[in-house]
Amino acid sequence: MTATDPIAPEARPAIAFVVARTPQGVIGCDNRLPWRLRSDLKRFRALTLHHAVIMGRKTFESIGKPLPKRENIVVSRASSLGVDGVTVCPDIATALRHADAWSLANGRDRVFVIGGEALFTALQDAVDCVHLTEVEADIPGDVFFRMAFPPAEWRASVPERVARSEDDEFGSVYRRFDRIEPRRRTQGAAA
Repeated sequence: MTATDPIAPEARPAIAFVVARTPQGVIGCDNRLPWRLRSDLKRFRALTLHHAVIMGRKTFESIGKPLPKRENIVVSRASSLGVDGVTVCPDIATALRHADAWSLANGRDRVFVIGGEALFTALQDAVDCVHLTEVEADIPGDVFFRMAFPPAEWRASVPERVARSEDDEFGSVYRRFDRIEPRRRTQGAAA
């Protein structure tokens, strides 16, 4: 806790990722999700509802509007996206400070990072929990999530399989990974 950052490290909300990827690590192609998985979107909504969500500008543009009933935080060097319901932050540290303050003021114990690749990469050493959907498809892409989960560092939940259906273009497997030794951030920094 400092004069410029009044939140003590032990009081900071945990950082969680929510991400779906193919076995090759693809998470996007041409600024969109390259699959349709309604069951995964329902899980995403249930996890992130009433929480702060941090995303990059391209992720926000692929969604097209603020996610309802969430604190939408977009990391972008552009000072404004001209969209109501979105807080634009110039860097990850500023986004985390805003998400921390909002989360603590609203009784939330975690903030969700929902993409894209640059944010996932920058925060992979600071993340405490990853909600991962493995999409059972070989799809080309141009955005990736290649984070590994060594058993010495991460505890994995029992996999939940979702079969291909009318609502889900491909089968998938959902797992939650929790870091065995949770990270403590200082001053909104990424690590």
